[in-house]
Amino acid sequence: MTKDTPPGGLKAVLTLARAQRRPIAIACALAAAGSLLAVLPFLVAVRVATGPSLSGAAFLAACLVLPPVAQGLSTGLAHAAAFDALYRIRRDLADRLPRLPLGYFTARQTGTLKRTLHEDVEALELFLSHQLPDMTACLMSPLLILLLMAAVDWRYAVAALGIVPVALLVQKRMMQGHGTRMGEYFSRIGAINGATVEYTRGLPTLRGVPPGSPVETALLDQISGFRAFAADWYRLWGPSWAAYTVVAGASLLLIAPLALWLTGTGSSPPTEAAFALLAATGLGPPLLRLTVYGEITLRVVQAERKITAIHTAPALPEPGTPAPLPQRKDLSFEAVSLRAKDTLIIDSATFTIPAGKLTAIIGPSGAGKSTLLRLAARFSDPDSGRIRLGGTDLRDLASTDLARCIGLVSQDTFLFDDTVEANLRLALSTGGLPPDGPEADAALRRAVSLARCEDVIAALPEGYATRLGRGGHRLSGGQRQRLALARTLLATPPVLLLDEVSASVDPVHEALLQQAIAGLPGERTIVVVSHRLDSTCHADHLVFVERGTVTAEGDHPHLLATCPAYARLWSLQQSNLGWDLRSSGKHA
Repeated sequence: MTKDTPPGGLKAVLTLARAQRRPIAIACALAAAGSLLAVLPFLVAVRVATGPSLSGAAFLAACLVLPPVAQGLSTGLAHAAAFDALYRIRRDLADRLPRLPLGYFTARQTGTLKRTLHEDVEALELFLSHQLPDMTACLMSPLLILLLMAAVDWRYAVAALGIVPVALLVQKRMMQGHGTRMGEYFSRIGAINGATVEYTRGLPTLRGVPPGSPVETALLDQISGFRAFAADWYRLWGPSWAAYTVVAGASLLLIAPLALWLTGTGSSPPTEAAFALLAATGLGPPLLRLTVYGEITLRVVQAERKITAIHTAPALPEPGTPAPLPQRKDLSFEAVSLRAKDTLIIDSATFTIPAGKLTAIIGPSGAGKSTLLRLAARFSDPDSGRIRLGGTDLRDLASTDLARCIGLVSQDTFLFDDTVEANLRLALSTGGLPPDGPEADAALRRAVSLARCEDVIAALPEGYATRLGRGGHRLSGGQRQRLALARTLLATPPVLLLDEVSASVDPVHEALLQQAIAGLPGERTIVVVSHRLDSTCHADHLVFVERGTVTAEGDHPHLLATCPAYARLWSLQQSNLGWDLRSSGKHA
């Protein structure tokens, strides 16, 4: 343990494994017993050498055999407890994650959460199964050696303790600021990983770019910065570590002269001196390992903090008495505001999305369009104001009821590594249908037809039984969007939110998606976010957003006549659509 270890950090780590505290404690006790049994042969050997006896030889043999037995039992018990702890920690995280608002995940990189769920939890397993029992043994071994020395002759124990003040002073200097640097170390490693991923993904583009591109420079700067950081850290730490390794094993320098003097004066028999010299060789290695375990403990404490941060993140509040499902399908925003840190993202947005109509939320990039849509899906709650579905505040609906009422298809849709049919049937339970049977089959086929993706499935090698691969990589972006739309329609939500679903697809798939969307209003309320005004101008209702503020509502002719910002954006996009290569940038 070091000075820079956060207060209560190790205690918090053990709290995560509180259900296994008994087997872990027994494993640590066995490790300590193994340390004692590993020291006793030194004492027994010198006793047997002076007065051989059958019982002494048997006890010596037992002391030689039992330490590995105790160590084996400790290792087995610790591993069983650690794997059980891993199961419980990951199960608790899996239970916790669905309770968090979806905004929690959009504000964080997927890789960061993956590292917490996998690497950080795995670090706890290594700590509980290997490092904690060994740390206990390293703590107990020097103490037991000193106690045995004191039992033989207290003067040897006092001499051995002479290295402790020097070792503590050297260790204090060596570990000064170590916790802060350890945190910076992992931060820099993460930055290098991120820059490496970006560089690797950009290799097809960078092949034709001369050396020294910004992406390559950023990666090299990260590597150079890490090298300079590591070199600076080593200059501070290396000499102290070298001094510490010398001091930790220097007890013989104090005990050997004392043993010669005591035996020479007849104050101590040679057997006791031999024991003291042999036992002193066991003082240094545990002290060195404890220093290494101090660094490992810092890493584990950081892992615990990330895991605990998930457990303590504010969950999406659930109403004490949920309101009944709304009968109407209109969606209204009433003076809704949202901040991200100190920045106002949405400013007193007030507008109504009519039931059974197609509404488009439009505006320039960064205006807050997708944020309004995510608030409607309750990714998070607004800081002020309220959003009502059919007159009912979204916060008064149970999360399961909200999922039945509002469906969302985003630009970054996700499909699981399973069959087409399995991916679609995920939505049946949300729609209140049984997972199998004629009714479910008919609903599935109808959703596929509404989403215009019969041709996608028919073209696959095994149709509905085709596995899509991780993330649905066997499909194109447009095919994934249409299949995701079918899955959402299968849940039969009365309100459907579509966030830039055609932003990254080719014209053919965009046309098919537009046809599918155009056929949905009437039985559903449809809300579309799009930056393409030509694809939304025929919507029943338009909501124009600028810098987080709703500045205009109405149909396309009304906004052209009354909203100068909408008219300018419309004119600009129409000019871009009229651009032609043959006109050298002029309008065709």
